[in-house]
Amino acid sequence: MSKASTLVDISRNKAPLKRVGGREKLLSAARELFWVKGFESTSPHDLYAFSGVGQGSFYHHFTGKLDLLHAVLEDISSREIAVLEDIVSTESSSLKRLYKYLEIQRDALRGCKLGRFVYESSIEKPEVYEPIRLYFTVVEQFIKSNVQAAQEQGALSRMLDATAITHLLLSSVQGGYIFARANGTPCSLDDSLTASKKLLDSLSPLSAV
Repeated sequence: MSKASTLVDISRNKAPLKRVGGREKLLSAARELFWVKGFESTSPHDLYAFSGVGQGSFYHHFTGKLDLLHAVLEDISSREIAVLEDIVSTESSSLKRLYKYLEIQRDALRGCKLGRFVYESSIEKPEVYEPIRLYFTVVEQFIKSNVQAAQEQGALSRMLDATAITHLLLSSVQGGYIFARANGTPCSLDDSLTASKKLLDSLSPLSAV
């Protein structure tokens, strides 16, 4: 598929932009393009065309594409962490929080909104690495703290320690994304998440879900 046709396809599927300023339009466009095409494959012209914002306005808001990426990653990280905070605020059961984490709606074929950036060469730059590191640190803490609480409450067996379960659940999500993209089917991620739920079932003495 040509570069031009890729942009056309993305443009057809994007939600109409509200009446917002240039910075917000650029962030919205970059979130979509960087996720679909990747940071390094997205040119400044792609961003101008997709956002409707000109070059002058772009450099008024950002020093360059890397500065825009940093803002995008901070925004995505904040949004994804808010999803976890919502789970905590709406669900009192530690075990059910783990199931809800696995049941978060995900676009298997596009990949993790943050995880996919670890394959970009720019990951070595602190402004790229830090928002990604923060997100995965929060996710790991979210899973581990709820596993530990569920074990203390007797809702999960201690057959596996909390760290091992945490890494298994994280790996099932991130690995599921990779297999889904490699196989071209969302079933790979679905199967991975289903297996993780069955693992929790097997470790739950009361099957308290």
